[in-house]
Amino acid sequence: MPLCFCFNSNCIRENQVERYADVDLDKLAATKEIAENIVQISEAANRLLSSGLKKRALIVLIKDEIKVPLHQIEKVLDILPLLSDLYLEKPNAKASKGRS
Repeated sequence: MPLCFCFNSNCIRENQVERYADVDLDKLAATKEIAENIVQISEAANRLLSSGLKKRALIVLIKDEIKVPLHQIEKVLDILPLLSDLYLEKPNAKASKGRS
């Protein structure tokens, strides 16, 4: 399923780019790359948190290296898997919102 790429308050499906002649393709390419990176971060965080290493152990290892309070590290680890859901719009999200 292709993602929607949003910039300047415009959302365009990946497979419909050719319909939008006024779109700056460099900005769209950069937006697509950012979107793909967000998906990769979310997937990597999910794999890390389900790898068998306990979350608490991971928090302690990170704290030992960067000296940040445990609760802040925990918040970051909680949000990383959710990044793609929070910041990327699925192609039919607007259509389904309008139907409810």
